[in-house]
Amino acid sequence: MGKMDDWTYSWDRTADGRGRFYQPRSGFKGSIELIAWDTLLTDARERNQAFFDRAGISGKSFFVEAQEASHQRLRAEDERAADAISPADAATV
Repeated sequence: MGKMDDWTYSWDRTADGRGRFYQPRSGFKGSIELIAWDTLLTDARERNQAFFDRAGISGKSFFVEAQEASHQRLRAEDERAADAISPADAATV
C-alpha cells in the first residue's frame, strides 16, 4: 500500500486488509474508508460481473478497451512494416 500506510498508520485496517478505515469522534456522523484505486475497480468488476455477462458486455472500462485496441493496431503496423523490409534491405540495416 506504499505511502497510504505511512499517512494512515493510526487508522484501522479494513476487514480484507487492503485498505484503511477511520471513524472520527466528536460529533462527526460518518466514516472514511481509504482503498487503492485498482482495488476499487477490481472489487466493482467482480461485484457486477453477473450483470456484465447477462448484458453481453465485457465489463472492462471503455478506456482500457480503447487502449488495448490502439496497442493491437500499433503492433499490426509494426509487423507489416517489418514484413515489408526485403532481405537485402535488412542486411544493410
